[in-house]
Amino acid sequence: MSSPRRPPVGGQARAERTRNAVIDETVRCILEEGFAPPSVRHITDRAGVTW
Repeated sequence: MSSPRRPPVGGQARAERTRNAVIDETVRCILEEGFAPPSVRHITDRAGVTW
């Protein structure tokens, strides 16, 4: 039996927010612009994070 997942703290929480923002913007790019491979730079700019 596994224990419940603990909420992320500190750097883990920030990393999770960044990861979620990048995933969300990747999906938005594909939906809005099609599946031509969007660049990482384009996605991170839209997500408001640095690469």
